[in-house]
Amino acid sequence: MPSAEIITIGTEILLGEIVDTNARYVARQLRDAGIDVYRKTTVGDNAKRIAQAIQQSLAASIPFPKRLGDPAEFAALAAHIVSNGHLNGEVIRLDGALRMAPR
Repeated sequence: MPSAEIITIGTEILLGEIVDTNARYVARQLRDAGIDVYRKTTVGDNAKRIAQAIQQSLAASIPFPKRLGDPAEFAALAAHIVSNGHLNGEVIRLDGALRMAPR
């Protein structure tokens, strides 16, 4: 079953100044579409914290390792692939089983 996390953004929601009815509506729509909502996160109006919440959500969906890759690790793997004369494989995935939309 597909799963999703709902991230709501707004300091007024975080501080309880308004009730978040949108997340409830979205969660029900996702449920009716057969999508399991496993978490709801609320962050304030802070770009750094919003980016952090999105990064944590993406990292949580990666099966192994439970974090996003480090550029140095990708570079080391690419160098090893190029230098290894015995590597036999058609597909080597570097995405940690995560599919991200192009920018």
